Amino acid sequence: MRVQNEPERYIGMANSTIEARLAKLKKQRQQLAEQEKELLRQSKERKLAKIITVVQNAQLSPLELNQLIEKIQLLLPKIKENGINPIKYGIRYVNPEQPNQKWGGRGRPPEWVKRFAQSDRLKECVHSHSSNEN
Repeated sequence: MRVQNEPERYIGMANSTIEARLAKLKKQRQQLAEQEKELLRQSKERKLAKIITVVQNAQLSPLELNQLIEKIQLLLPKIKENGINPIKYGIRYVNPEQPNQKWGGRGRPPEWVKRFAQSDRLKECVHSHSSNEN
């Protein structure tokens, strides 16, 4: 039987302490991940409940409800477009030459806006629904 000397014994104790702490931290991390998952689920359920309440209060017919769902599905990919949240700020300018280029009028204007402004043609770019989207 081999007798451990003092330094080896302390190293062994330190390693076991570190391993125990690591195991504890891993368990805590797993618990936090599970809590986060549950909170996200609850948040989604609350949002869905709000949507259901609004739809029920609107007393929509099945046809109107289907039309609303189709409109929402069309809007979802456009929530963030060119760094602009069109639902929050509205799209104020659209490039008539390339309609996929849009600007909300906030921050640094893109080059195409500068070109139209220099040639006094910026009015051509004003989005027709900008006043309704605010």
